[in-house]
Amino acid sequence: MELSVDPCSLDRVISILNDGVFLRGKIFLSLYRGLESSFTEEPGLRNLSEQHTKVISGEIGSAVQTLRELRRLIHWLAEGTKEMRGAFVGQDDASAAILCGLKSIQDTEFTFPTRPDGAFSPFDFSEPVPGNGDDPATVLAMLDAGDDSDIYALAEYWHNLSSSLNETVTALVRARAQLEENTGESIDAAAGCFSQVMATTQIFADNATAMHASVSQLPHIRQAARAQIAAIEAEHTAAVAAATNPAGVR
Repeated sequence: MELSVDPCSLDRVISILNDGVFLRGKIFLSLYRGLESSFTEEPGLRNLSEQHTKVISGEIGSAVQTLRELRRLIHWLAEGTKEMRGAFVGQDDASAAILCGLKSIQDTEFTFPTRPDGAFSPFDFSEPVPGNGDDPATVLAMLDAGDDSDIYALAEYWHNLSSSLNETVTALVRARAQLEENTGESIDAAAGCFSQVMATTQIFADNATAMHASVSQLPHIRQAARAQIAAIEAEHTAAVAAATNPAGVR
């Protein structure tokens, strides 16, 4: 069986895979080190914000771990394509092989390298631990202690990561399209490997989008909780005042 191979198209695949769009993960691997957990002193919300921070900080199933696995897969595609190009070009005339354009060559038994070991793990959130029935004034004080800056930084992290991952999916689509300019069973098998990594990357991108939406709600949850507690405290104060001075005497 013959293959139709354009060595230049395979070079373009390798170039796309080695492009900087995949290496920008370095900023995503280091950002978490600058984040603290100073969102609030209220135990339940503080616990929730701490877990959100751990989702990116290298824990099992975290964004950092997932990024490392994803980059390994992209490197696997690049190295596998490079090996495939070498196998195909090695059957052709050396001078002709460097010229662009489809060439018919005899198919080989080239097998795309085995996918590297490694697994994507889920990150398990635990149930937030609520406070111990503190009085409303104490809860208000805990809700007021802290700020939203770290939470907004987390939300921006997930937004930027989602955008970068979607760009990565687009680049993988381009790379596979270049690959599919060639024909043959080995090419089809390699394209299947590209499709697997594309699907994995898209899932990660969608998860990052969902995490951005979730984290962005935390400041609003804190403000809503504060408003509810403040209303309860005001109602309680009014009730006490009415009980101690039922006639409203000044």
